[in-house]
Amino acid sequence: MVKSSSAFSFLGLIPIIIWGSAVGLIGSITRTVGPLTAAGLVYFIAGSLSLAFMALRGNLARDVRGLSLKPFLICLTFFSINLTCFWLGIGLAKDADILPELGIVNYLWPTLTLLLGIWILDRKVRWHFFVGLLLAAVGVAMPLIHTRGVTIVGMSDHFRDDPIPYLVILLCAIAWAFYSNLTRKFGAGLTSCAVAIYLTIVGVALGIFGITSGEASHFSFQVVTEIAFLGIADALAYVFWDIAMRRGNPQMVGSFSYITPILSVIFAGLYLGAPLGAAVWIGTSLLVIGAVICSKSVHT
Repeated sequence: MVKSSSAFSFLGLIPIIIWGSAVGLIGSITRTVGPLTAAGLVYFIAGSLSLAFMALRGNLARDVRGLSLKPFLICLTFFSINLTCFWLGIGLAKDADILPELGIVNYLWPTLTLLLGIWILDRKVRWHFFVGLLLAAVGVAMPLIHTRGVTIVGMSDHFRDDPIPYLVILLCAIAWAFYSNLTRKFGAGLTSCAVAIYLTIVGVALGIFGITSGEASHFSFQVVTEIAFLGIADALAYVFWDIAMRRGNPQMVGSFSYITPILSVIFAGLYLGAPLGAAVWIGTSLLVIGAVICSKSVHT
C-alpha cells in the first residue's frame, strides 16, 4: 500500500507518460473523426469506464455523497475549460503549420502549475526555484524549436495574423494549472469519483456539440480501436493525476510534468523514424536539472 507523499507524487509519472506518448494517436483520430467528436468519444469512454469500475467496487454511491458541491463545481469549471479549449484551439487553427506553436503555448501549463501553487497552496519557495523554472522552460523549448521548425519571429507573425487559437490554448493551459492546484486545495471536498464525473460530462457535451455542428466523421475498425484505447488510457491518466495532486506533493508532480513535451518529441521521432538531434538531449538534461531544482526548493 502506498503511504508516503513522495510515493503518491510518483504516480503522477503515469499520466505524464500516457499524455506524452499519445500525441501521434490523437492527431490520427482527429483527422479522421473530427476534433470535437473524437474528444467527446474519448472522454465519455474514459469517464464511463471510471464510473463503472467504482460502481463494481461498491464505492460510487459513497463517493458521490461525499462530494462538496462548491469545490466540485469550481473544479468542474476549470476542468471543462481546459479540455474544451484544447480541442477548440486546435480546431480553430487555419494552418497546420501553427500547431507546433500552439503546442509550445500549451506546454506553459507545468510552469503555470508550479507558479500558481505558490499562491493557491501557500507554498514557500527559495530563490533558486525560479532558476529551476527558467532551466526547465529552456529545456522544453529547445527540442520543440529544433525538431518542429518554430521561430520566435514566425510565431509572432502568426499570432498577429490570427491570435484567437493562441489565446484559446493559453486559456487551456491556465485552466489546467488552476484545476491541478485546486484539487489539492479542496482535497477534503472532492472524492475519487469527481474526475470520472468531469470526464463523462465533458465527453457528452463535446460529443453533442460535434454532432450538432455538422462535423464530418469517418469511422473504421482501426479508428474505433484507437478511440477505445485512448479512452482507456485517459481514464488511467486522469485518475492517477488526480491522486498524485491530491495526496502527493503538487510541486514535485508539477516538476515531473515538464517531461510531457520531451516525451512527445521523442515518441514522435521514434514513430516517424526521425533522428533525435543533440538539442533533444541537451533540452532533456536542462529539463531534468530544472525540475530537480524546483522540487528541492519548495517547502510548506
